[in-house]
Amino acid sequence: MQYEPIHQKKAKETAYIDEELMGKKNRKAFKSAAYSFGLGIGFLVLSPLLPEMGTKEKSDALMSVFRVIAMWMIFYSAATGVAFIFFRKSVKMVLMLLNWFLVPSLAIWGFMEISGILSGS
Repeated sequence: MQYEPIHQKKAKETAYIDEELMGKKNRKAFKSAAYSFGLGIGFLVLSPLLPEMGTKEKSDALMSVFRVIAMWMIFYSAATGVAFIFFRKSVKMVLMLLNWFLVPSLAIWGFMEISGILSGS
């Protein structure tokens, strides 16, 4: 009785991760989405712990700005995930829109709102 040798499968067939999905650019995008999600959750958790600045109205307005920024950061990470799952061909365009339009406009809006609250106008 003669036995045939056992052949291992090729390494590509037994990969544990989707190598196309976890390429260099995609890995950076997932990392930024994870940071954005973590910061958004952090803002939501820590916003009630902010010290009161001035009047109660100012403190409430600052907390609402931080909550809005946190929700947009969570939206950023969710949009990145949805783009990778459903729109893999146009991921670069979605990331470009998020990184060059959404994030800067959110930062400018947040800065203007906070400076307006602190200046009292």
